[in-house]
Amino acid sequence: GNDDWNAIQADYAGDDYIKYWDNHAVLPKSCVTLGGQDVVVFSVYENGFKQCSNDPLGTYYVPVPYFLQAYLQQLQSNQIDMGNDDYELPAESAYSECTNKAVGGVDYYVMAGCDDTDRHKLAVNIYSDNTCETPSKDAVSGMDDADIDISDIQIPFQQCQQCVIWMDVNDDEVDDKYYENKQINAPLCSKAWSLKEKCGMKCKRLSKESSARDGWNGED
Repeated sequence: GNDDWNAIQADYAGDDYIKYWDNHAVLPKSCVTLGGQDVVVFSVYENGFKQCSNDPLGTYYVPVPYFLQAYLQQLQSNQIDMGNDDYELPAESAYSECTNKAVGGVDYYVMAGCDDTDRHKLAVNIYSDNTCETPSKDAVSGMDDADIDISDIQIPFQQCQQCVIWMDVNDDEVDDKYYENKQINAPLCSKAWSLKEKCGMKCKRLSKESSARDGWNGED
């Protein structure tokens, strides 16, 4: 069960393992291409109640599909918590994985990645291989975005996300472990944290915002 998994995670997690997420928040900063891979750059904060206004624990990056899957799992978890047991993720969620699709009558592979012109937006990119590693050479003038609307699954860039979102529940209807499980099972934050790579100088340069409000410092 979950307890076994959490114990395994703790064993392998190293010094930065976070078990309880109720005091943390994550801020998706931008979408950039790093080393040929589209990644989401994000910062993690303690004292989530400060709405990501304090200094972050650090700034990291994760490949777009992984961050998007974690975000979608969080959406689903929130809906189920609100009693919407029949909630289904938008059909566009399929683009969080490499998917075969006919574009203009030709078979391609597509997957969510960074938008070509807006780094605070995802787009569906076109690839020529079934692992979605090689951008399609047929993409016009260097633009590899497919014209597919994925507004229903956009990551909320530049918006502070609380790791644990408490819903009004009837204490008589939940078991003793409900509150602890909520603090532990925070899909967006825990998955992004477990897969993170530290955002180094090149990553920071690529994702740096034009204004000082972004909270960069020499430490992260």
